[in-house]
Amino acid sequence: MSEKILNQILVEIKEIKTDVSTLKEDVSTLKEDVSVLKEDVSTLKTDVSNLKEDVSTLKTDVSNLKDDVSTLKAEQQKTTAHMAKMDERLSNLELKQDSIYKQTGKLTEYHADTISHFEKLATKEDLEYFDKKTSEHEREIFKIKNA
Repeated sequence: MSEKILNQILVEIKEIKTDVSTLKEDVSTLKEDVSVLKEDVSTLKTDVSNLKEDVSTLKTDVSNLKDDVSTLKAEQQKTTAHMAKMDERLSNLELKQDSIYKQTGKLTEYHADTISHFEKLATKEDLEYFDKKTSEHEREIFKIKNA
């Protein structure tokens, strides 16, 4: 019986050894898995850090863009005000131009009238002719009166 018990103990010890060996393999596999998980976590930490830097850069860029947009809006308001003044000046110039057209038209009519009056006036030659004729007539009248 002792041999039978010994055999039974031996069989159980072998089973325990097999179980321990299996446990060791499982622990080794777990260690490998934990190591891979640690590497993955480290990679994730690096990625998160990079993402935080990118987000920070984006925030800075957005802030700069907001400043630029504010500057553009201010410049646009100045440009709009300047254009309103230019529109007003252009309207004033157009009114003055209309006045100038009307005055020019009146002056042109006056000039045409003046020229037509000048055309009706006697010329230097006409005056010389009238002077000669008047002198001749006065001589003839004098001769007739003294004769």
